[in-house]
Amino acid sequence: MLAALGVAAGLAVVEGVARLAGHAPHAPVDFPLRVEPPGWLADDAEAGWTLAPGSFHARFADGTGWTATHPARGRRLVPGSGGPHRVVLLGDSVPYGWGVDDDQTVAAHLARALPHTTVELRAVPGHSLAQTWVVLRQLLAREPGAVVILGYASWLDERTVWARHWQRSLAAFTREGPLGAVAVPWVRDPERPAPTPGGRLRYAAWPGEGWSAAVAWAAQVGEARELRGLQPERVAVAVLRAMGEEAARAGTGLVVVGLAGDDATRARLASVASTGLAVLQADVDLRAAPWSLLPRDPHLSPAGHARLAEVVLGHLGTANDHPAP
Repeated sequence: MLAALGVAAGLAVVEGVARLAGHAPHAPVDFPLRVEPPGWLADDAEAGWTLAPGSFHARFADGTGWTATHPARGRRLVPGSGGPHRVVLLGDSVPYGWGVDDDQTVAAHLARALPHTTVELRAVPGHSLAQTWVVLRQLLAREPGAVVILGYASWLDERTVWARHWQRSLAAFTREGPLGAVAVPWVRDPERPAPTPGGRLRYAAWPGEGWSAAVAWAAQVGEARELRGLQPERVAVAVLRAMGEEAARAGTGLVVVGLAGDDATRARLASVASTGLAVLQADVDLRAAPWSLLPRDPHLSPAGHARLAEVVLGHLGTANDHPAP
């Protein structure tokens, strides 16, 4: 009995220390907006999830909203796009245009500036580099020959190795739709990078994490240790290089655009550029006006998308593979 009381007292002390240090039990985070009608994402057997066809209106907590149209599975509408040349944008929610209407995305800006070019927007919110690699392979297998613009920032690294910390962050996202029936591709070997289906979309909290700050703290420490062991920075560089090589073999030009100006993003891009892959740096600060939607949401504002389009157009206007006549 005394031993049990001693253990209980020790656990209470640990719990108190954890709470005094600012830690709290794990609580599921609500999705930051509501989408009507539901079902804007769909399971995808290869990429984990993709865009579902339809027109959707999203509303932030403050009541402001935006409309996204998906004319086909895996694509967002680019108004006024059409022509014999092709530019395809890949990536996550930033190039997708999270928070802005169809005519305000970077893809829409490119289409207006390149009237002889078909601009396709195939970026998917929440995608990692591994998932984007799958989308690129689908594109190369069916419709090679385009100029592919790939948005990259260092926040994609933990997604690519399917770190537990990213799974926790994704939990609210996956509660919004019928996702989870298929495996999500990851890459964990920087020496032999290849998308491997293995991740699942259901985050499993540690036992007791929902009521104990100490357990939640221990889970966070474990996640940080796991992330370091997975070497996400090495994996990201290896994946970007491999994607560039695959695109080149298929006769497709790949351009990697840095979506953020942080040191980690710059370091990865510098390493990739040393191999000859085309790299651009947008230097858009997602934490500051006028480029960001903050305080509402940490994504690009319409001004941020216009700035990103300027950077891409600066490259397309001088590159040998310029898509316009």
